[in-house]
Amino acid sequence: SIDMDGEPCKNYVFDFGDGSPPIESTTPIVKHPYAEPGTYPVTVTATDKYGRKGNAQVNQQVIDPKNPSKRTPPVAKVTSNPPDARPKQPVTFDASKSHDM
Repeated sequence: SIDMDGEPCKNYVFDFGDGSPPIESTTPIVKHPYAEPGTYPVTVTATDKYGRKGNAQVNQQVIDPKNPSKRTPPVAKVTSNPPDARPKQPVTFDASKSHDM
């Protein structure tokens, strides 16, 4: 995560989607264990030196160790190019990294 000047963001708030309290960090990398299997919507809000905020989300899947072959939903991933488009500029969306578990 970088700001408009290309510098790292100053603050990050991670919500792990499992009911635990959000974690605030000055570094962009954190670890979090999950107590139960399932799919969790993880969000991060990054704040730059100007106080502006940006958000990102990923769905984290946690496999059941008692039943590791249980079918889970597919993993959907998407990117956009360019990530910062102007009005009326075509944007290409690519979901080719999506896959079945």
